[in-house]
Amino acid sequence: MEEGKKYKIDNGTPHGGIISPVLANVYFHFVLDLWFEKKFRKQFKGQAYIVRYTDDFVLLIENLLFKVK
Repeated sequence: MEEGKKYKIDNGTPHGGIISPVLANVYFHFVLDLWFEKKFRKQFKGQAYIVRYTDDFVLLIENLLFKVK
């Protein structure tokens, strides 16, 4: 909505629609979860976790020091 005008949008998923969380969950599994497990977690000393709920996530990192390869 710009300058008080409403525009009809024909693409994307509706906010609050039932398909939005499903698509977000599938996307985050293949993009965020797998990246975190295969690449990100291995770079840190100590423990690192990801907590995810639908389209929100929090990274829990015990120590920000990187491992020396």
